[in-house]
Amino acid sequence: MLDGGIPLEPVPPWNYEVTFMMDGLINEYDGACAWIVDGELVEIPCLDPGHEELIDLGPPFGELEALIANTGSTTTRTIGKDLRSLRFKILRWPGHGAQFRAFRDLGLYSREPFDVRGTTVIPREVLLEMLEPRIGTRPGTRDVVICRIVANGDKGGSPATATVDVFVYPDDETGFNAMEQSTGWHAAIVCHWMASGRIAPGATPNELAVDAPALIPELTRRGFLFTEKVE
Repeated sequence: MLDGGIPLEPVPPWNYEVTFMMDGLINEYDGACAWIVDGELVEIPCLDPGHEELIDLGPPFGELEALIANTGSTTTRTIGKDLRSLRFKILRWPGHGAQFRAFRDLGLYSREPFDVRGTTVIPREVLLEMLEPRIGTRPGTRDVVICRIVANGDKGGSPATATVDVFVYPDDETGFNAMEQSTGWHAAIVCHWMASGRIAPGATPNELAVDAPALIPELTRRGFLFTEKVE
């Protein structure tokens, strides 16, 4: 499972803009991500360079960097229990992992107070204050949210690979950027289904509560672009 929000027109040296809470970005890069590997639950350190790879999405994006981030969810304990492998990575323009790994390795993700020439500072707060004017969303920024799901298994007794790509672009009519739509429209649809009784009351993981095939036309109606193929 690969996904990420990136600027359509990356600006060096960062080639990235945060379209959600800044502290949430650092949370994604801190700690570990849960995977299913050979049927077992394992934890992979975030930004582990040994798991970085380039994924070719074709034009207009070309190769994007796939990184380990703390984006695992309940799926490792729900659908993951029936899978041999379940892996998550985020997508960024190339070079992003090395930049943010350097901040972490320097200790700037820490929330522990630190004395600097008689002044107490919290490294993460300093990092966030420095990052905000550099990678915070600027007026007029156009982003894209990309999701690629690749499933390997058998179809009719033969090996097969199914690939689903989802692209979300800014909506000029509503003024919502891609990240706002990707999170907001999904939440709105699910809330409507809850209110109308299509989802049973109670706390249930999203992937078990929601009728995924029924969700696709709802998202398509709101401008989400889906492509799928089986080989």
